[in-house]
Amino acid sequence: MTDAQQWIENKYPALIQKNTIRLDISNKNLEGSLDLSSFTKLEELKCSGNSLTTLVLSKCLKLRKVEVDRNVTVVALKHIQEKLEEEKKKKKRINTNS
Repeated sequence: MTDAQQWIENKYPALIQKNTIRLDISNKNLEGSLDLSSFTKLEELKCSGNSLTTLVLSKCLKLRKVEVDRNVTVVALKHIQEKLEEEKKKKKRINTNS
């Protein structure tokens, strides 16, 4: 097994993280916590078939598709859903005020 955070930081330098739209890290034998908050343009994430215990997506507001099946445990993605709903409400307010 490979530490998920170390693996992502080695394979995806900061500049690449900022500009990545699709990320497929399925079946990479990754384990532990994974914070992808720096992937701010991320729209699609596939991370199935690993042993992730925590997945942090707090700044991934463009995220539309997430595949996390076949992991040991993945902490609820409720936080990202709440953030997305919050952003949608803000955009509606901005559009109606324009």
